[in-house]
Amino acid sequence: ANRNLADHDLNLDLRQQGSLNRNAAVIFRFALLDASAPGFAIVPVTPVTDTLRYQDFHLPDPDRSQIDAVQTPQVFIASDIKEAYANAYELGFTDDVSVAIKHGLKVRRIPGLKYNIKLTTPEDIVVAEQLISICLPDGSVPVRKK
Repeated sequence: ANRNLADHDLNLDLRQQGSLNRNAAVIFRFALLDASAPGFAIVPVTPVTDTLRYQDFHLPDPDRSQIDAVQTPQVFIASDIKEAYANAYELGFTDDVSVAIKHGLKVRRIPGLKYNIKLTTPEDIVVAEQLISICLPDGSVPVRKK
């Protein structure tokens, strides 16, 4: 998308890989406000709340306070991410952000949305359909009061 923001002509590359994101516009607005200079990636994240264990149970548990769940959409200056992908591929790349980081781009974390779930498996589709069926107009999910 071409945008003019604060006297900067931006050619942004919005990367959205199969996620339920009824609030993409909210995240995208944050990204537009932050993406005013080349060399940055804008990435929505949420805190990890699951218990994480290494496959080798003898290793200490990971510190969840140091781990983010990375979501989409991920926003880049188009020329930056295209240049990053022009470099050699590495097996350690897990998403567009890992490619951007390897290329030297700085990553700006912005608050993600809890129900912006990734759609990878058939089970994810079932969960997404249920979330959509109960979502409020603003994309939030009602919380049951006790």
